Amino acid sequence: MAIAAAWFLYRHILNLSEADFGEHKGRNDILEQAINTYQEALTYVTREDAPLQWALIHSQMGRATGLLGERESDPQRLLQARAAFEQALQEQTQSNAPEDWAASQNGLGATLITLGERQGDDRLLQQGMAALQQSLKVRTPQQSIASWAT
Repeated sequence: MAIAAAWFLYRHILNLSEADFGEHKGRNDILEQAINTYQEALTYVTREDAPLQWALIHSQMGRATGLLGERESDPQRLLQARAAFEQALQEQTQSNAPEDWAASQNGLGATLITLGERQGDDRLLQQGMAALQQSLKVRTPQQSIASWAT
């Protein structure tokens, strides 16, 4: 597990840079590459061996997939992002990984709102708002100014 965890950490840092570059430069190919690497990482980092790392991979995959979904008209990417965030939240809790939990709640909320707007579904909009409100339990100015400001 130590080698797999080290490999994941290296790839995770690289993917964050790739995903950020893809987001800011509009490079869908880089986001696709990051998603593929996250999927590959899941073959090395299992939920049983490293649940919080497994959840983090899902959360980051949700972020990259959600960015693609915002750019595409087909809702499939947004549905994949939703599933990835929901997977992450199976392990991330407000008590065991508060910042990661809040980030996943925030990503889930944004994804649900986008889906709700596109599909005209008030239920999804309400679920999205609820997820965003959950993230604010951790992302407050008093608890984490840096996270709250982003």
